[in-house]
Amino acid sequence: MKRFIFMVLPVFILCGASFIGCGPKEEAPETEGISDIIFTMSEELQDGEGSIMPGSSIGTLSVTGGKGDVTYSLVKGLGDDDNDRFTIDGDEVKIGDTVLLMGSYSFRVRARDSVSSREEHFSVVVILVTIIDPTQISDISFDPTPDLQEGEDNVAPNAVVGTLSATGGEGTITYTLVSGTGDTDNDKLTIEGNQVKVGNTALTAGTYYFRIKAQCLVSNLEKEFNFTVNVGEDSPYTVVFDEVSPLYDPLPAGTVVGTLSVTGTEDPVLFDLVSGDGDGDNASFIIDGDEVKVADGVTLSEGVYYFRVLAYDDVTPSFGEEAFSVTVVDPGPT
Repeated sequence: MKRFIFMVLPVFILCGASFIGCGPKEEAPETEGISDIIFTMSEELQDGEGSIMPGSSIGTLSVTGGKGDVTYSLVKGLGDDDNDRFTIDGDEVKIGDTVLLMGSYSFRVRARDSVSSREEHFSVVVILVTIIDPTQISDISFDPTPDLQEGEDNVAPNAVVGTLSATGGEGTITYTLVSGTGDTDNDKLTIEGNQVKVGNTALTAGTYYFRIKAQCLVSNLEKEFNFTVNVGEDSPYTVVFDEVSPLYDPLPAGTVVGTLSVTGTEDPVLFDLVSGDGDGDNASFIIDGDEVKVADGVTLSEGVYYFRVLAYDDVTPSFGEEAFSVTVVDPGPT
């Protein structure tokens, strides 16, 4: 008689399988990753304010979710246009080496924890301050070295002919020679710190014109200046003014008040009205050849009027400068 015992083995195997762990599988717990990055601005950013200065913190970063410590870094990608203007310090977003001016700036950040990472891009806007900030440069001044004189050491190469200063400004102020109105003699000068110096060639008698830019962290300003180098004591030239006398009130436009000449040269000489000591009434006169005349639209009344003249020609930049005056008197009873 046959015996059927083959059914026992499968049952044993199944039971064995169950014994070694083939029962219901336990799921590993799911770890929550970073689901969002949040950027919180510290304050409103205003052009010209301390909030947009290099090194200033403009806000903080935080995340939703994540596990353990979170680190932040600037990364390339969508919205990274101005990454180079910012740095990350811990969870702070800071301005880099350059001050922010009015405008919109965007940057892209990656947040990473022990199990995940996420990237987001953000933007900040610097608004214009409508009130003038006292830290902006409002003026530039030039203080010329006294008694600049042709042939003296104070107009030799590398000599200091004056110093610059600024009103207002944030941080260190730098000065540079720039092109523009009044830059005629920029090439004859150099700037070292706040000092205006003679270039490689000694200056001769005459008036020199230059244009300066003053730059600070939040603003810049340009302005033109001039200074005068006087004729040396041994100069063979003298500028002479022969005044017409008397000159009666009222003195109408176009009236010749005197003539100019230079001793020590036989060559034709040109004359110009220039800025400097004794130029108070330059606007009241014009020079026509060697004649000084009352300017158009001007009528001189009783009083003393002052003007300053430069004499030169195509070869000699200056025969010298001199200040002169004319006196207008009351004609008395008529």
